[in-house]
Amino acid sequence: MKEDYSLLLIGQFYDNHSVRFVRNLKRFNPKAQIDYFTPVIRGKEIPSDYLEYFRAVEMVDFSHLFRYFPLLNKIEERYNWLNSFRSFSRDKHYDVVNIHYPRSINSLIIPELHEIADSIVLTPWGSDVLRSTDKERRVLQRLYETADYVTGHGDRFTDEFMRIFNVPKQKFIHVDLGTETIDYIAEHKTEIGTKQAKQQLGIEGSYAITCGYNASPAQNHLKIIESIGRIKEQLPHNLVLLFPLTYPKNPDYVIQLKNAVDNYGLRALWFEQYMDLASLFILRQATDMFIHVQKTDANNASLKEYLLLGKNCINGAWLQYPDVEDNGRKPYYEVQSVDDLDANILKSYQNGAKTLSPKATRIIKSFGCKPAAVKWNQFFMSISK
Repeated sequence: MKEDYSLLLIGQFYDNHSVRFVRNLKRFNPKAQIDYFTPVIRGKEIPSDYLEYFRAVEMVDFSHLFRYFPLLNKIEERYNWLNSFRSFSRDKHYDVVNIHYPRSINSLIIPELHEIADSIVLTPWGSDVLRSTDKERRVLQRLYETADYVTGHGDRFTDEFMRIFNVPKQKFIHVDLGTETIDYIAEHKTEIGTKQAKQQLGIEGSYAITCGYNASPAQNHLKIIESIGRIKEQLPHNLVLLFPLTYPKNPDYVIQLKNAVDNYGLRALWFEQYMDLASLFILRQATDMFIHVQKTDANNASLKEYLLLGKNCINGAWLQYPDVEDNGRKPYYEVQSVDDLDANILKSYQNGAKTLSPKATRIIKSFGCKPAAVKWNQFFMSISK
């Protein structure tokens, strides 16, 4: 196996998932030689230490000359992407090219990828696959067919992916990007308890229900608010709702949520700005109940973080996570439909949090970025000559 493998990453350079992935991989194996080919995203800031981890970074900037002409804009973008990649990749060779996450524009460079790489690895990020349109899937089909490996987490994701793209099971490698929040919780969970966390948020003595984990309407916030509003007299009088709404930026939707909370006479805290690891930990530790009923999801890290802290969790039955089950026992309450939420909220409140088994605890801890970096490095080494 080759420790100083050469790796070209293509894709979501600015995204926090990519930042964490690269940072932890490089810290675990400083000998890895990593380049990045990425589109420029205007206004996005790059962490000060991020560029230090790369041997070379090529950023493709797209002009806005044809922004009012969608077809011309798309043609220019694809032309620019292809020519820039050909120029960048000339005379280069990599042990591995890894695309995070595959987009239709990557299909343009399939011949070039085969010329410069021994192995092509595609890393879909889960929900982007589940939410893709039929047209997007048809365009991506050839890209997935030509890849040597497709990464993902768990058999459920593999089965779903095989159903959508008809990719042979032998192509799948079970590795995940990991989450630093799980690392942080595992290392700090005994330092600050629920009572102290609530003190830091100014909600001491309250019963806190966290509603979803981002500002997407797919989280079904309005249904959650409506359900709680109907049964508020049967819940603690000191109830407070917590709304993590740091992404995507959707001011009109946030106003709609705040109005709904006011209409039901409920109390809430709103988290709309970026939250670092310590802040995320405080939010999760201050929570008594976490409600997760978004429309689609592949591998929810937030749910696992609340479970790791022993929180009372409600999960949509259509969002299945067998990796945290132990002999079929689920460590959360299931709701069959968002229309049945109120009865299930009362049930979980009255019965209290379910116990997470030692086996499930170990599995959740393995989803941290640090353990994930070990698995990724072993995988990259194993396919490098």
